[in-house]
Amino acid sequence: MNQPSASDPRPPKDSASPVAADDSPHEPLTADELKRRRIGMVLGGVAILAVVIMWVAAFAGVGSTQSIDRLNDKRWTSAARDVCTEQRAAYDKLPQASDAKTPQDRADTVNSTITIFTTMTDELAAIPPPSTGADADLVTEWLGDWDRHLDDRQRFATQLEQGRKDAVFTESLRDDKQVSRYIDRFARVNNINLCATPDDV
Repeated sequence: MNQPSASDPRPPKDSASPVAADDSPHEPLTADELKRRRIGMVLGGVAILAVVIMWVAAFAGVGSTQSIDRLNDKRWTSAARDVCTEQRAAYDKLPQASDAKTPQDRADTVNSTITIFTTMTDELAAIPPPSTGADADLVTEWLGDWDRHLDDRQRFATQLEQGRKDAVFTESLRDDKQVSRYIDRFARVNNINLCATPDDV
């Protein structure tokens, strides 16, 4: 076997020398370290539980503004749906805004919508009130929003009757929001969509 020469700079190979391993045992955790670790685990578990509860509440509608408007008395919503379906059928027969040739023509149509929706709200008010006081208060407030919306329509119609081509429909506000937003949300949440305001002004 060839032996490395004295002038060979390479060190001799020693295949039998293993890589040194760290066999030293881990130091045990101190009492403070164990306490911090337990606190971290608890906080992590609480955070995960909070996220789960948040998503469950979101899917259930808990705490949403929509759940506030939801009525428990389905008898009232069923009767309201019948009223609004009938009056919407009459509304659908009216001319479209694009059919008006003059502001006065447009005023005639707007006045017709006021007549129809006034009849609708009168019939809704005549339905026996919901069985619980909270539901009855919601209905009263909603019909009050409808009254304000009809007043806004009347103001718009008056401008049109005067021949004003620059007449603009403006809405009353409640809590800095248009009343139609409250009317429509209530109708949507209670599945009486035909009782919402039409997008025609």
